[in-house]
Amino acid sequence: MTTLDTYTAALRAFIMQRPRFELANYGGCFRSYNADYRQCLADRDDALEMLAHVTRASDSAMMAASIADALRSGRVEWNAETAEFDYCTGQYFPTEYRNAACQLLARALWAYWRGNVPADCSRDTMARTARNALGKRLARRWFN
Repeated sequence: MTTLDTYTAALRAFIMQRPRFELANYGGCFRSYNADYRQCLADRDDALEMLAHVTRASDSAMMAASIADALRSGRVEWNAETAEFDYCTGQYFPTEYRNAACQLLARALWAYWRGNVPADCSRDTMARTARNALGKRLARRWFN
């Protein structure tokens, strides 16, 4: 079983890799290029905030299991041989991979919190948990 430290180090490397935008893909339109670049930076910041919360989990084995469970859906895949995350691109890697990391982290945190609350808790309770842990902005963007 992969440890939380291994997952978080690999996730940090995955998130921090350069996006490699190509201006030629934007037909020279700097406005579109800059908009995508700004969104990529915002996704990076969100992913790093959620990753910091993941690293502070009180039960690291349970959080690692939550990450493994979250990997079952989505485009981010774990390569156990290289201990790295891979991404299956849908349209354009630079605009997608950090967003996919955020989605993975949100699913993992949700599963982790779900394991630490009563079985009969509502979706509202889970959203409130996300808001209390991560703040309104992140909870609104990734947990609604």
